[in-house]
Amino acid sequence: MGSLISEFDTQEILSFLRTLVEHESPSNNKEITNKLGNYLGQHFQQLGFDIEIIENKDYANHILASWGKGDTNILVLGHIDTVWEAGEIEERPFKIEGDKAYGPGVCDMKGGIAQGYFAAKKALDRGLSAQEKSINFLFTSDEEAGSLSSQSIIEKKAQNADVVLVLEPPVSPHGALRYRYV
Repeated sequence: MGSLISEFDTQEILSFLRTLVEHESPSNNKEITNKLGNYLGQHFQQLGFDIEIIENKDYANHILASWGKGDTNILVLGHIDTVWEAGEIEERPFKIEGDKAYGPGVCDMKGGIAQGYFAAKKALDRGLSAQEKSINFLFTSDEEAGSLSSQSIIEKKAQNADVVLVLEPPVSPHGALRYRYV
């Protein structure tokens, strides 16, 4: 069996990543960050996920995409906000140089969101049974501002999860899967 990346058209993944990056999403701009949340919600809905918009007074809304009714509950966490102010995309547009992508939020954390989306898509394409697993993607909008409104939501969802995966890339120079038992 080939790797996940080789089973998708690389251009499809990069096109999706480009769109995520070009949807600017500064923590302090609810209106434009909600556009990215809505875009993600629509894409996950097209995969068959149920979408819940978790209203947020101070920041953009959080998005919960849920699929399946199985006994194994998987929670996948990501944040849609970035530290970059609106307009940064004009100064640092999305680009590919060699085998690297550049642009505001590529690494933190839009690249991880793209990977999570295509992993879910492939699992469903391969016939993952809704009776086997319950998969919940929680996209928060205030991580860069300290997770003030999302921390309690994350904690509540994580208490009911068998596994919690975070789409944020590791900071080690060689990459790593980090885990912690709680």
